[in-house]
Amino acid sequence: MFLREHHNYIIVNALRILFVWIIIISISILVPKPILTVTGQTVAEQLTKLLHEGNFLYAQKKYDQALMSFKKVLALDSKNTFAMDRIGLILYNLGNVKDAIKYFDKSLAIDQNNTGTLNSKGLALGILGNHTAALELFDKALSIDPNSMDAYINKGTALGILGKYGDALASIDKVLAIEPNNTSALTVKALTLYSAGNSTEARRSLDKVLDIEPNNFFAFSLRMRIDNSTKE
Repeated sequence: MFLREHHNYIIVNALRILFVWIIIISISILVPKPILTVTGQTVAEQLTKLLHEGNFLYAQKKYDQALMSFKKVLALDSKNTFAMDRIGLILYNLGNVKDAIKYFDKSLAIDQNNTGTLNSKGLALGILGNHTAALELFDKALSIDPNSMDAYINKGTALGILGKYGDALASIDKVLAIEPNNTSALTVKALTLYSAGNSTEARRSLDKVLDIEPNNFFAFSLRMRIDNSTKE
């Protein structure tokens, strides 16, 4: 009798323990909890850290290391357009323009109205010599944001390369009407004027650039080139 009762007691307790474990396992499955890695960080925390790290390295022009950080971002968040754009810019700066465009295209597939990405892809296409396609992207950026100074400067550059000097100067002058000391716009204007045969006005634009930025090597070099060409 004692053995039978003891045996039943063991079975009942075993069933109770099993039941408790079933409840514990069910709760652990059903109750949501943050995704953790071995470092104890949530995905959101990892993304924030990697983005800050990548931006810092990018600013320091440590492109290879920055590239690794942004690719880790995409491993955690495959639709992170900021990381795609940064990777595209890094590849652009490293001279890998075709692959840069692929990343810009991935970003634009998710957000087709990102004016920054449109400008970046346009610049990349310009490097490849496709200035007409680049111009279309700059115009699209301006249709989305009519106040985009970068898009006006980029558009002016593309038009100047295509020999449409009047249209190029009109685009640049829109920037200078708002930002008269914009050295990028002044430099592009000088280059356009020089290409159009107006060396005198080109010098004036470059002199203004050099007054603002005395160490602007490109402006100084172009000024010397204009001076030498007029002496010949």
